[in-house]
Amino acid sequence: GYTMKGSGAGGSEQNYVFIGKPNNGTITNSISSGYRTLVGNPYPSAIDADEFIMDNVAGTGNGSIDGTIYFWEHYNSNTTHILEDYEGSYSAYNLTGGVSIVIPDGISGQGTTTKTPGRYIPVGQGFFVTASTTGGNVAFNNDQRIFMREAVNTSVFMEANNQNAFFNDNVGDIESLEDMEETPAVIQRIRLSFVGPDGLRRPLLLGFTSDNAATDEFDYGYDALHSDEFNNDMFFMIDNDKYVIQGVGQFNNSKQYPLGMFLDQNGSVKVQLDDTENFGTAIDVFIYDSELNTYTLLNETDFNLDLDTGDYTNRFFVTFKSVDESSDESTELEETSDLEDTSDLEEEELDSQSIKFLQSTNEIFITGIQAQEINSVKLINLLGQNVMNWNNLNSLNSSEIRLSVQRITTGQYIIQVNTKTKTYTKKTIISQ
Repeated sequence: GYTMKGSGAGGSEQNYVFIGKPNNGTITNSISSGYRTLVGNPYPSAIDADEFIMDNVAGTGNGSIDGTIYFWEHYNSNTTHILEDYEGSYSAYNLTGGVSIVIPDGISGQGTTTKTPGRYIPVGQGFFVTASTTGGNVAFNNDQRIFMREAVNTSVFMEANNQNAFFNDNVGDIESLEDMEETPAVIQRIRLSFVGPDGLRRPLLLGFTSDNAATDEFDYGYDALHSDEFNNDMFFMIDNDKYVIQGVGQFNNSKQYPLGMFLDQNGSVKVQLDDTENFGTAIDVFIYDSELNTYTLLNETDFNLDLDTGDYTNRFFVTFKSVDESSDESTELEETSDLEDTSDLEEEELDSQSIKFLQSTNEIFITGIQAQEINSVKLINLLGQNVMNWNNLNSLNSSEIRLSVQRITTGQYIIQVNTKTKTYTKKTIISQ
């Protein structure tokens, strides 16, 4: 990347001329474990951010980065070169998608975010990467380069006049992308915004991978840690860490995903649905308040609540159906005989075999069946959909098996235990 001091020209735009031999071939930068490093597109062409991430991320690439890139946006009203007086924030992009910057109310006369990073990084654009636990060399190569015209809905510069065009990842006519050989897996996205008592607006992104490339746990390249935290803020929570982007598997309306709110002052908070992307049919998006046991349908109204100062890490969840809908599905199952093969399964619970759900610990508890005899355990909702699945339990070497169940909607479920000789099923109610 490049940093250039303004010339003092009276207009709002200034041309800069790059003179020298254009870069070509493989270019590497060494980064150290645990540090964030400023790099940038070194080529006289756009680069594909997805390809760059896949080439360098831990797990699939050379393992040097965690798989998220961060772009600094400097507010136009800045008039200083003193670092501590800068006004701005970081947007983020990974394989799940991009999320725009946070802007506190009143800063630079802006209360909303406008520019969301997308898939293509233009010439001269700098960005930060975070080293993996091992660090190593970040590699740029010609396979990452791509021809994209500088126009709306393609690759444009950060200060483009069209606020929706910043690194826009709407591919459009895919045949015009000369270096692209196949259409990538579809990412379905839900975009939320949190507004705190001080007016700060935090955008968040939840993405669903059609090929199950991501999980509910942390995944390199799909989950983005926050780069800045404010006095009143909200994040997705994964293992007590705070994320602005969470990538998961295929969309399942039985799932729920925890949100963490962190408030330094009393007041009103708001969560709103900004957009949904790539869903074939409309979906419902709720905020579930586990303390008040309420579901707010964000498609119809914003979630508003007065809260006291404190950390709320296990109270609020994003979910996709209310408890009333779960009850409706229960009635539907009783009236329908051909939902799935679960209707053919005999429910068995003998004196020596027991299948239970423990509400106190959110666990499936199986006794009397040796783990070595179990092929799989499935948790199935009343539509016949697999919500959770456990395989390879033979390593447990026990006749008492506990399987953790997290982040699913309250309702009725079927626990299905498939052994080498028979199948056991148990109906249960799960309330989290």
